[in-house]
Amino acid sequence: MSQYIQYPTTLKLLIKEIKCCCDDYLSRRLPEAEFRDRLHCWAKYCGDKLFSGPDQFSPTLSAKLGKKRLALVRIMMDGFYGN
Repeated sequence: MSQYIQYPTTLKLLIKEIKCCCDDYLSRRLPEAEFRDRLHCWAKYCGDKLFSGPDQFSPTLSAKLGKKRLALVRIMMDGFYGN
């Protein structure tokens, strides 16, 4: 997990890291468990950048990630809020 910034300081940097993570997962360089753990860590510590409400991603994040990556992130985040 050390190849990704654990506490990105800006939304732009967080989006870049999430894109990188998604691409690594899709190219099979990142195991699913590690991908899920990384997203949950960002949600826990950078939730103000990631979410605009309960179970609602920020509009900027949604627009910048794209449909396919956002769908993947939604799947991996399932259960984060006890859903």
